[in-house]
Amino acid sequence: TTAPVAAQTPRHRPARRLDRPVGPAYLVQMETDTTPTDVRRRLLDTASRLFSAQGFGATGINQILAEADAAKASFYHHFPSKEDLGTASLRQAHRSWVVTMRDRIEPLPTARARLLGQFDLLATEQAGTGYRGCAFLNTIAETPEPDGRLRGEAGRHQDAVRRYLTAHAADHLGLTADDAESTGLGDAIYLLLEGATIAAQTHGADWPIRAARALAERLLDTPR
Repeated sequence: TTAPVAAQTPRHRPARRLDRPVGPAYLVQMETDTTPTDVRRRLLDTASRLFSAQGFGATGINQILAEADAAKASFYHHFPSKEDLGTASLRQAHRSWVVTMRDRIEPLPTARARLLGQFDLLATEQAGTGYRGCAFLNTIAETPEPDGRLRGEAGRHQDAVRRYLTAHAADHLGLTADDAESTGLGDAIYLLLEGATIAAQTHGADWPIRAARALAERLLDTPR
C-alpha cells in the first residue's frame, strides 16, 4: 500500500496555492472530438480497452467490431483507419487525464502534496489495471517511427505532463516555471514517475512507485 498524500509545506519556504485552475496555461489541450454517437463511443471505448490489454499492434479491427457490436461500415464512417481510431483513443485518454488532475490533484492543499499525489494516484491506477503501464508510453514503445501520428499524439501528452509537473514544482519553490531550478525539479519528478510506471509494469508490483515517491519526497524537502 502507498502512504497517504502528504500535505506539509517544504521546510525552506512556504508553499503557495496556485491561483489558476488546470487549463491551457500549463496543459496541452489536444484536439477534441465532437459529441460522439453511441456507435462511435462503443468503438472508441472498446478499442481503448483492447489496446490497453493487448497492445495496438496485436488488436485487429475485426475483434474491435465484434466486441463493440458494430458493423464495418459504421467503423469506417467514424474512423478512416485503425490509426485514426488509435489517435482518437489517445486523445480520449488525454482528456481523462486532464479531468483526473482537475478533480483529484488540484484540490490538494499544497504544491508538494500535488506532486507527491501523482505517485499515490499512479499506484492506485496501476493496481487497478493489473500493472499494464501507461497507454502513452506503451504506444511510443510500439511505434518507433519518430514522425508517426500515434507517437506524435503520445509525445504531446508527455509534454503536457512535463509542463504540468514543472508548474507545480515552480509553485513549490516560489519561482517561475521558466526558472532553471523549477525545470530541474519538475523534470526530476517527471523522470521518477515515468521510471516508476515502467518498473511497476515490468515487476507487476507497486514497490517501484513507492520507492520513487520516497525519492521525490526527499527532493521536495531538500533545503534550497
